[in-house]
Amino acid sequence: MGAEGGLFLFLCSSADRFALLEAASATLGAASSTTERPMRTTFSAHSLTAIVAILAPLCAGCPNANTYGTPRTVPKGEIQHSVAVEGIGWAIPDQTSGNTTVSGLSGFLPTLPTYTLRVGVHDRIDIGARVSNLTSLGVDGKFNFIKGVFDLAIDPGVQVFYFPSSAGSAGIFYFHAPILLGVNPTDWFSIVLTPGIVGVLATTSVNSSSGRDAVTTGSGVLARIGLGLDFRISQGFAIHPEVTMMRSFDSSGMLFNAGIGFNFGKLPSYADIRGETLPEDMPRGAPGQPMPPPGQPMPPSAAPQ
Repeated sequence: MGAEGGLFLFLCSSADRFALLEAASATLGAASSTTERPMRTTFSAHSLTAIVAILAPLCAGCPNANTYGTPRTVPKGEIQHSVAVEGIGWAIPDQTSGNTTVSGLSGFLPTLPTYTLRVGVHDRIDIGARVSNLTSLGVDGKFNFIKGVFDLAIDPGVQVFYFPSSAGSAGIFYFHAPILLGVNPTDWFSIVLTPGIVGVLATTSVNSSSGRDAVTTGSGVLARIGLGLDFRISQGFAIHPEVTMMRSFDSSGMLFNAGIGFNFGKLPSYADIRGETLPEDMPRGAPGQPMPPPGQPMPPSAAPQ
């Protein structure tokens, strides 16, 4: 596959990539040799090179749907950092057309890490800036509506990937719209589900020898569902393994992100799970009046009237 083929993969929406992988499976299947066992297939060195050429572009610019967090937000005015070690996988079932059956294609490849910075702007709102797999940029805003044993939030965001080349350029926009559902059995552990959708918009510009550029666009929608486990090791450090699966509405193929996030900085409080008052729910002292230590009565001038 030459530069044009690699560029073409970048130009396609995720739904189109599934179709391309299905076509790639058919192409590689024709070049493979089947052993006596009908379910085992071996590939020549040429075929393996083709597989790498086809799949390598998928490791950059693909949607990164993992959140590596809970529905709760970073406290107002505080900062949290996250570094995630990740990989991306794909699974395409066997395809049958008439009397012809094409073998499915599946696999998993590691990707570059992802870094996220979150800043609390309100007791129940924070914003995040992300560098996904060190190849695409993203921003999001989390809105936490419910806190308790059960937490609820939404976290809309956008991820942008740009790929320039001598033959043209491609821009892919992913619009993430997950709902974050959290269950907190204890103050140090949470289970997080992230159903939602991912919108895809791809724009391409191909340079021609006549000096005229051909611009095309495409779009699609993916369904998504994720599961994360948040282990809060201390007040300033948490480990969050997560897996998110995505599937196009018009394809049988599936993509999934899998990774482990390491969160440090100012983490959300779960004092309420211990029966204590959350910091944002504590009464505020009068201007210039410091709050008393925990367990001590408030001074008369700061006590609510």
